[in-house]
Amino acid sequence: MRETLPPNSIFICYRRLDSEEMVDRAYEDLRPRFTDGAIFRDVDTIPAGVDFPTFIQQSLRDCAVVLVFIGHDWPNATDSHGQRRLEDPCDHVRIEIETALGLPDVRVIPVMVKRAAMPAADLLPEGLRALRRRNGRVLRSSGADYKHDLEDLAEVLSRSVNEVHAARKAARQRARKAVAASAPPALPKAVLRPRLHAAASALRQAGKWSWMLGAGCVGLVALLVVEAVRDPDPVPRTAAATAPPVTPPPATPAPTPMPTPFPATPAPEPVATPSPPAESTPRPKSSSTAKPKTKSPSRGPTPFSIPKLPFKKPRLPF
Repeated sequence: MRETLPPNSIFICYRRLDSEEMVDRAYEDLRPRFTDGAIFRDVDTIPAGVDFPTFIQQSLRDCAVVLVFIGHDWPNATDSHGQRRLEDPCDHVRIEIETALGLPDVRVIPVMVKRAAMPAADLLPEGLRALRRRNGRVLRSSGADYKHDLEDLAEVLSRSVNEVHAARKAARQRARKAVAASAPPALPKAVLRPRLHAAASALRQAGKWSWMLGAGCVGLVALLVVEAVRDPDPVPRTAAATAPPVTPPPATPAPTPMPTPFPATPAPEPVATPSPPAESTPRPKSSSTAKPKTKSPSRGPTPFSIPKLPFKKPRLPF
């Protein structure tokens, strides 16, 4: 029965000119033991057209175990210029191992093939010398030894992957608990429920008053429209109503008679002479019929009428 593992849980790192045959054999025998996609290998896993270094770096961060296959020619493999590949900072195998050794939650397992031994420290760059401290496994190529070593490697892979994923899960739970502990404590239901009810009541009351205010504004606008339709020219009425009342001029007092130094002599009374009777001359009658005069109805005092004041002519003593 195939064991279920997350995708890319096992990463295989190798050099083709050194151990490609043993890697192919181990890969074909380990793949049926786990679910599809659990083992990452550059030839079968990297899609076409993607950036190779970037994809390798991301796959190393997602995996749980890295298998480093080491053969006889692994430390001394050279390029076309005769320089050792491990001395090149851009060598893909060196970058993969250095990245895996720098990840604290990834297990790096060296796998010795073709009866190879762990390289000496002076043959490794400074960033790869930590590989000598990692406990490794041996994968022999003979029939019985190969089956035994493959079973042991498969068991180590299954246990290591499960332990790494369990440790990552526990770390995530501790991080969540730390965040929850640093957060302010939640209010109990006995305190939170009355506050929620009060907030809901305030919202309802605010909605009621806003509705009433809106209705009042609509009514005021309607009243203004009705008044404008009923009195289209309200300016004259307003001007007449607001005109200030006209106050009458003050009455002039009667002059006071001046005193005389000598006694006043009474004036002689005039003698009335009878006047002859005036002859009445008949007024010619007009041909047109005279219309009777009709008195106009008396109007009350207007704001602009000046009242008539009584004036008495003073009487002189002489």
